[in-house]
Parts: sequence; structure tokens; C-alpha cells
Amino acid sequence: MNTKLFFDTEFTGLHSKTTLVSIGFISEFGKTFYAEFTDYDKSQVDDWIQTNVIRKTWVYIYDPDTNFGIVEKNSWADIHVFGDKDFIAPRLRDWLSQFESIEMWSDCMAYDWVLFNDIFGSAFDIPKNIFYIPFDICTVFKEMAINPDINRESFACDAFSENGEPLFFNEQGERLIAGKHNAMWDAKIIKRCYEKLCVLKVDLKTILLEASNWENQMTSEERSTLAYFDARLKVIDRIHEKYMNQI
Repeated sequence: MNTKLFFDTEFTGLHSKTTLVSIGFISEFGKTFYAEFTDYDKSQVDDWIQTNVIRKTWVYIYDPDTNFGIVEKNSWADIHVFGDKDFIAPRLRDWLSQFESIEMWSDCMAYDWVLFNDIFGSAFDIPKNIFYIPFDICTVFKEMAINPDINRESFACDAFSENGEPLFFNEQGERLIAGKHNAMWDAKIIKRCYEKLCVLKVDLKTILLEASNWENQMTSEERSTLAYFDARLKVIDRIHEKYMNQI
């Protein structure tokens, strides 16, 4: 059985020598794994990364002096590991082994995919059950005629507050606290975006089918008149309006 696995990474900068700070995974069925690396290059951490990434890690918040550890079933993930790459790699490999075959999905993943491969040494050393071609939701946004730079949390949220803040809730209706630039949180947002895009794709197909059925009912005389072209433009406008209102 093929399983989609959505993941995100946080790292120490947009350059070739960047190092992993954290990585989060969530399967299409909700299984989660989150790891924080204690061996990232601290000399690369600037003020922005310190404020927006490091301060949102479990290690920073709860136990800054820790080096290695495993926490199961906490509020962050099913499996939460912290340590250096040599400590995390075999535990991640073990967690990935539960899936028969894996399709990897991320967002703007130029760095994410390379850093994921590097955990295991190279692209030739990743677990054999992982398909070697990764997939990016940016492409799906573009193919759906949605700006690929759209705010992901605004797109994926359950509702908006009175001041326009994206709101998220769990299955029990309890509000979730957003944690943008935390790898586990961002992986969950990627999954939500993908799921919403799939719903919109199905709805769009339905709308286009309705339009096609409408056209098929027209007579040849109607098709040959200019009125037909005016009518078709109205259909296209209606499709676009209905589709965009769902975003």
C-alpha cells in the first residue's frame, strides 16, 4: 500500500552549508514523527532563526541542556526524538519502516529534500520503501490556478477570527495554537493544504462536467451563432467565480 507522507524541515539558513534544526512528518492517516537536532551549526544562527525557529523547538522551551532523548505520545507528535544525526537516523528509519511504500510531499522543498536525504548519508541511502521522486504542493497550487505564494495557514485554516487571524481546531473542537516555522506544525499545514486542494480539484471537475453537459444539450444551430460564444463566456465566468469562491 502506498502512503503519502508530508514533511517539513527547519534549518540554519538558505545556503549550501546549512544544517538541520528539526524535521516533522505526518502520514495521510495522521501518524507523526518529529525530531530536533542538537548538532546543528550554532554559528549559522542569526537573530531571525533564533527568534522564529530555535525558540519554537521543544528542547529550547523545556530542556535546553538535553543532548539525546525520545518522548512518545506527547502533544507534539507520536514519536518525538532529539539528538544528533547519528542518534536520529536509525530511529527515523525504524519509524519509516512501518509503511509499505512512501510518497514524499513537502512545500518549496529544494532544501527539505536534500536535508532529508543527508540524514541517511545520501540519496542512495534513504530507505528502500521511499519513492525516489518527491512531490511539491507548490506545483499543485500552480496547476490549480492558485497563486503558489498564497499564505498557507490562511488557505488551510478552519476559520478566521474577527481580526482575520487563521484559526485551527482539532477533532474535539479545541483550538490549536499555531506554530509557524516549527517543522511538525508546518508538516501538518502542508497536509491540510494538500487535502483542501484535492477537494477543490474534485469540485472543479464537477463544475466543468456540468458545463460540458450544458454545451452538449445545445443544437448545432445554437452552436453556430454568436450567441453561443457569448453563452460560453458566461459559463467560463461562472465556473471561475464558483471555483475561486471556494478558496
